[in-house]
Amino acid sequence: MRTEEARPVHLEDYRPPDWLVETVELDVSLDPTATEVRAALTLRPNGNGAAPAPLMLDGESLKLRALKLDGAALPPEQFVATPDRLTIAQPPQRRFRLEIETVVDPSANTQLLGLYRSGAIYCTQCEAEGFRRITYFPDRPDVMAVYTTRIEAEKADAPVLLANGNLVASGDVPGTNRHFAVWHDPFPKPSYLFALVGGKLACVEDRFRTISGREVTLRIYVEPGKESRCVYAMDSLKRAMRWDETAFGREYDLDIFMIVAVSDFNMGAMENKGLNVFNDKYVLASPETATDNDFERIEAIIAHEYFHNWTGNRITCRDWFQLCLKEGLTVFRDQEFSADQRSRAVERISDVRGLRAHQFVEDAGPLAHPVRPTLYREINNFYTATVYEKGAEVVRMLTRLLIYALVLPGRHARGRRYWQLRCARTNLSPRPRPERARNTRPAEQGADGRSARHRTRRARWARPAAQARRWARNRARRADSDQARRNLHVRRYRRTARAFAQSRIFRADQAHRQPWRR
Repeated sequence: MRTEEARPVHLEDYRPPDWLVETVELDVSLDPTATEVRAALTLRPNGNGAAPAPLMLDGESLKLRALKLDGAALPPEQFVATPDRLTIAQPPQRRFRLEIETVVDPSANTQLLGLYRSGAIYCTQCEAEGFRRITYFPDRPDVMAVYTTRIEAEKADAPVLLANGNLVASGDVPGTNRHFAVWHDPFPKPSYLFALVGGKLACVEDRFRTISGREVTLRIYVEPGKESRCVYAMDSLKRAMRWDETAFGREYDLDIFMIVAVSDFNMGAMENKGLNVFNDKYVLASPETATDNDFERIEAIIAHEYFHNWTGNRITCRDWFQLCLKEGLTVFRDQEFSADQRSRAVERISDVRGLRAHQFVEDAGPLAHPVRPTLYREINNFYTATVYEKGAEVVRMLTRLLIYALVLPGRHARGRRYWQLRCARTNLSPRPRPERARNTRPAEQGADGRSARHRTRRARWARPAAQARRWARNRARRADSDQARRNLHVRRYRRTARAFAQSRIFRADQAHRQPWRR
C-alpha cells in the first residue's frame, strides 16, 4: 500500500510514451489467494518519444516471479523490480517480446482495483490505473494494444470465464479439474478497458440484428436466481443499440456484447470493451418493487455504457486531462437517447434540475475545478459532476453552434442548387398546342403579317414557361435571403458565446479558468 503523498500531475508535463505496446497476450490462472499472471508484451520504440530511452513499466503491490526478453531469462543486474515499478535500463532499440510472470492475491485486494473477488466471483476494475495491479505495464491511455486473454480456473469455483472481445477457444485442461477460455479483442484499446470475470453466474441471452444484417449475441450475467429482474435492462440495451445506429450511424463491432452485474463494485458501471461490469442495482429491477426513477436510471446507465463503445473505447482520450471529452460527450448522447425515448422537454428539465442541484453547488464550493483540469494528484477523485454534467453542457453548446454554422447553411445551399436546376429545366420551350380552326372573319394584320388574335394565342402558350422562370427566380432570391438571415444568427450566436466567455460568471477566477479556455 502506498504511504507517500501523491505527486501532482500537470497537463503541461505531458510527453508521448517512449515505448509502445503492439500486442498483449495474457494467461491468467485464477486462484483465491495466489493468481498467476503471465503477460507477453510486444514492444517497439516510439518514433515521437525520446531515444534511446529506458523501459519503465508501472506496477502496484506486485510480486515478480520471472522475466524474459525474446525468450531468454533476463539477468538480475539488467533490471530493477519493485512492487510499484519495473525498469530495464538498456532495452534493445527495436521491436522485442517481453514475458512477465507475476502473482497477485485477489482476496486481499480491498481497494476493488485490479483483480479482486466480489463474494465468490473474480472481477476486475482497471479505470483509471488498476491494470498495474495485475501486471507490469505502461498504464496510460495513449498506449493502445490488441489483447488476447486466456483464463484458467477450477470448474467448480468458476464455471463461467469472460474477458474482452470474442470467444475463440475453450475446453478442459487434461488431467485436472480445471478448464480454460481464450478471448481475443481485435481492436486496439488502452489498458484501463481490460476486463476479466470468472465465477458462478446465470445468463440471460438475446439476439440483435445490426443495421448491416450481422447477428450480435447479447448476454447479461447475474447471480443465480436474479435472471427475471434483467428483462428491462435487456430491452434498454437493444433500444440503445438501435438508437445509436439511427441517430449517429454507429454499429456495434464485435460478435458478442456482455454485461456482468456484481454486488461489490466501486463505480456505478464500467464500459470495458465488449464486457461491461455493473453494480447490480443499475441492472436489476422488478415491476413489483422498482419505481419509475429506478427504470429511468437503468435505461440511462445501460445506454451510457454502451455508447462508450465508440465515444470512449474505439475513440479514447490521450491522457486523463481529456476525461471530460469521453464522459461529457457520452453523457450528452445518453441524454439525447432518453429525450427521444420519452418527452424531450421533461428530460431537459430533469437534466437541468440535476445540474443545478449537484454541479452548481460543486462549482460554488472549495472543490470547484474547470471541465478540463491543469493538474491532479489522484485521478480517481476526479470523476465529478463538473466533468460529466458540465462537460455534457459544453458539448450541447458546441452542437448548437455547429448546427447553425455547418448543417443549416448546407441545407440552404442544396435548396438553391435545386431551384437553379428547376429554373434551367423551365427554359425548355413547351410543346405547342394544336391550333384551333381559324375564324374566317377578316382580322387586322400586323407588321409581321400575323393577326393580333394569333399573337395573343402565342403569348398564352409561352406564359407557363415565363411564369415558371419567375417563380424559380423568386425562390432563389428567398433562399439567398434565408441564408443571409442564417449567417446573421450564426454571428449572433458567436457574439453571445464570446460575451459569455468574457462574463464575470464564467471568469470568476481568470487564472483558474484560463487553461480550460485554451
